Amino acid sequence: GSLRPSAPVPRPPSSPLPLPPYESLEPALLLARRLDLPLLVDLRDPWALDENRVYPTAWHRKREIRRMGRHFASCTRVLWNCREACSAAREAWPRLPDDLFATLPNGFDEEDFRNVDATHEDKFRLTHVGFLHAAKGLRVRQRSGWLRGLGGELWPIDFLGRSHFYLLQALARVQDRHPEWKDRWELRLVGPGSDVDIDLIDKSGLADHVRLTGYVTHERAVQELVDAEALFLPHHGLPGGNRARTVPGKVYEYLRSGRPILGALPAGDARDLTEGRQGGFAVDPDDVDGMGLWIETEMERFFSLGREPDLDPAGLEQFERRELTKRLAAEFSSLLAGDAHATAEAGS
Repeated sequence: GSLRPSAPVPRPPSSPLPLPPYESLEPALLLARRLDLPLLVDLRDPWALDENRVYPTAWHRKREIRRMGRHFASCTRVLWNCREACSAAREAWPRLPDDLFATLPNGFDEEDFRNVDATHEDKFRLTHVGFLHAAKGLRVRQRSGWLRGLGGELWPIDFLGRSHFYLLQALARVQDRHPEWKDRWELRLVGPGSDVDIDLIDKSGLADHVRLTGYVTHERAVQELVDAEALFLPHHGLPGGNRARTVPGKVYEYLRSGRPILGALPAGDARDLTEGRQGGFAVDPDDVDGMGLWIETEMERFFSLGREPDLDPAGLEQFERRELTKRLAAEFSSLLAGDAHATAEAGS
């Protein structure tokens, strides 16, 4: 019943979120001035506007936001990967031109899903693909009150939402209500798991129901998506009234998979995308009861009617990477033509 593999499995770094080297903007601006060329900046995550980034104090974050504004004033175009981040930028620097900022989201490659056929099993498979952040969530939760009082967090964030922490509680309740389903479902966690992640599974009493794969190829990850009866899409929890300024990159492949999605998501672009698609359902990241009721309903339907047909991918073309590449090329064409702010913000 142990989830620890007999052979060593690569562990994620202590901070597995890939962060762009934001410091590279200064030399890029210097080169643009010396060469008299336009500069297009693609931020990925929103730098100091990112609620995920914790600074030592509020002063440090404000200093970085001021620096961002000074740099952006010398840029030709700045791309953000979700609407909420772009809106936050316009609010942070109201004196900068609105059309300096544009949105270009992440997406998926249609080629990855061609000729990928689902494997069928009698078990209900609830699948999560990607990193788990339980260790970080517990670490942040244990921060002392005086550290939080320094204001380095944009908002108080529950990073445990970006893990299986609350999901395991929901599944335990479903199992308690339906002991007859004991051998008929499993939770598949596709990706690396830390010792903390594994300990949470062991303590939940559900270890016999959980399959932790470790690192897999992207091809295998896509196969796991389409094989699932349903997908689990978590993100961090935020205080009410705030909207997340980041979107997990896997959202778009989740949507393209055609499988039903249980989103444990705060308000923001990711929740809007999930709830806006047939088969998508979202609750707050710590809503154990809401998760349990959805899972119970989906399991009952599966045990009665079998696997739900794949959902129609129509409407997702805007997130296919060939389409996104066309939009990026249009941005470059606009800049090279000298029309710095003429490109329409398609899809934003």
